Amino acid sequence: MNPNTLAAVVISTPGPAVNNDGASCPNTILPVTFGSIDASLKNNTLRVDFVSESETNNDHFDMEVSVDGKRFTKIGEVKTATKDGHSSETIAYTFTGDVTSMGGVAAGVGVLLMGLGMGCSRRRRIGLMILALVGIGYGIISCNKNVSTLAVAATDIYVRIAQVDKDGTRSYSKVIKAVNN
Repeated sequence: MNPNTLAAVVISTPGPAVNNDGASCPNTILPVTFGSIDASLKNNTLRVDFVSESETNNDHFDMEVSVDGKRFTKIGEVKTATKDGHSSETIAYTFTGDVTSMGGVAAGVGVLLMGLGMGCSRRRRIGLMILALVGIGYGIISCNKNVSTLAVAATDIYVRIAQVDKDGTRSYSKVIKAVNN
């Protein structure tokens, strides 16, 4: 078996399972069977190549990164290549994104809050300004931290793929470390 392959897990019992309200539950198969997953980092650009071996009720994949392998941040999305979210065929996907933009979202929220504060009472405007400054500060610190972290040890970028069903249910691939090119 390929060590980069995740197989679907079948949760089964010796007959139909029964949930807490007494209703019968059929055997369950995970919505996506992941094949190989490879990630590389070059000049702060992350490239993730991955394969789905089958898809059931799939809407899209969220690409998530982490510098510690525990706390992940979404940096992009890849729509399913299937027409209706179902496929028993192998499908190859590629994602490319800039990992230094992870803190940019917080800064953007801070600027938005500053704009929303116009026309409010003084007390509310002060509260929104404080939140805005915190958001902007976090965004700046995040960007600087990511840039310096990547410059010093780019091999410490971890990647996982969140598979998202049409109903919003999420399942995750294994966590892999990006290779520095």
